[in-house]
Amino acid sequence: MIRTLLASLALVATVTTATLAQPDGESFADWLAGFRGRLEASGATPDTVASMLDGLEPDMRIIERDRSQPEFVRPLWSYLDIAASDLRIRNGRAAYAENRETVDAIAAHFEVRPEILIAIWGLESSYGEIPGNNDIVRSLATLAWEGRRRNWAEGELIAVGHMLDNGYATRDQLTGSWAGAMGQMQFIPSTYLERAHDWDGDGRRNIWTNEADALASAANLLGRAGWRPGQPAVVEVDVPESFDFAAWDPGQSRLVSQWAVLGIEPARGEWSADLLMQAARLDLPAGGSGPGFLTFPNFRVILRYNNSTSYAIGVAHLAD
Repeated sequence: MIRTLLASLALVATVTTATLAQPDGESFADWLAGFRGRLEASGATPDTVASMLDGLEPDMRIIERDRSQPEFVRPLWSYLDIAASDLRIRNGRAAYAENRETVDAIAAHFEVRPEILIAIWGLESSYGEIPGNNDIVRSLATLAWEGRRRNWAEGELIAVGHMLDNGYATRDQLTGSWAGAMGQMQFIPSTYLERAHDWDGDGRRNIWTNEADALASAANLLGRAGWRPGQPAVVEVDVPESFDFAAWDPGQSRLVSQWAVLGIEPARGEWSADLLMQAARLDLPAGGSGPGFLTFPNFRVILRYNNSTSYAIGVAHLAD
């Protein structure tokens, strides 16, 4: 899908704990005392509150990571070099071959594209190999204290309380990414409660060590978000120099046939008759001089997983 893009740019950042400043305002202890009351008011049992908050300390590295997420700060071409590296493609083919029967059954049940599931699996946890070992309670508490996304982070911590109280997970299972996502498909706690799926019928929605449950949970998320079977997510296009960029609205959808009239052509091949009748938006993530993409409704479904244009293009590219 993606042609050879501009050469990768080196992204070098040296961060030490000593350079990380404490957020302005209240201390972590003050935030923790206030949140303890809010967690108790949500209905969490005393044992759950104690297991989550007793002795909890912030992780200052989390704040720096939150401010420098690669899919948001790396140039697209640099991000794609990593997202669809030769190693990730090779490992993805091997993971699909090893789990093909299960993956295809899940994809058919939820009517999603199997390669998209594998690609998300690859980007989220290297096909289950690297799900993360951060304590997500500590991560979410640090983000809540930092304040940029306090309401969101506190809501996720309350969701953790529900998970523990209902026996969906044990406290020591709650490990994952620095951003508070868990398991092989990196679900945040509220998404786990809403979308996690017990594929093998054993009564547990085990997204940590059960590949089938993890993949089915991701498929359920995509399906419930509106995935359209048999339709594309994104197509790379050539944008002519004559294109009126001043009149371009990135939120505007047009039929592909209308984009074609404006000189937008596929980077490879020709438009199919079916595709010409579908609606798409023109996305120029690197500006008018960079690569162009027509993005379809399925692209915005992938954004429900991670609201980053680079991530969604990376998933579609790796899937292809």
